[in-house]
Amino acid sequence: HTKNLSDTNEANEMVNFWFKTSKIKEIRKRFYETMEYFNYDRTNLLIIKNISLYDKIYNLHKAVPEILFLHISRNKRAVVESVVKSHNDLGYFNFPPKELKCIGPNLIDHSVNYIQSIEKTILYQLNKINDQNIIYFSYEKFCKNPYDLIKILKHKISFALKNKNLKLKVRQSNRKKVSREEKVQIKKILK
Repeated sequence: HTKNLSDTNEANEMVNFWFKTSKIKEIRKRFYETMEYFNYDRTNLLIIKNISLYDKIYNLHKAVPEILFLHISRNKRAVVESVVKSHNDLGYFNFPPKELKCIGPNLIDHSVNYIQSIEKTILYQLNKINDQNIIYFSYEKFCKNPYDLIKILKHKISFALKNKNLKLKVRQSNRKKVSREEKVQIKKILK
């Protein structure tokens, strides 16, 4: 969890630490060193969500084959709006694909290409991994009923919730992400 959009440095540094080497055994060692830092002892469920992993999924799987990947897909229009807002707030894109380092004249077009390129890379990497190591789920479905994903996770990795009376309330953010004009442009491009 980060309070501000620019508070992602700690997670990014963690991922960068794992992949400062290309040696699979060393990546595994570094991964578990990080897990020790978080007091992870295989009885805790730890979910790592970090965009900088999108092009390293397969190598992470090779290094830690017991890891389970959650592919949470979201309405493309909402994702593009979020990326445009993020760019407007920060002034840059987080971890752009190599072919998209230079921003074209249209931020919306560039944001759509950015999302499509990352999504293509993620799917390519996931296709190289055994389906038993992947859970595909919809963000919108998760927001409606997070317990559906929890049931799948419990079945896949056999964990027990310590708080049986846990009440999860998840909702999609209703904050304004982009201007009305940007919203219309995004809708046209994604048709």
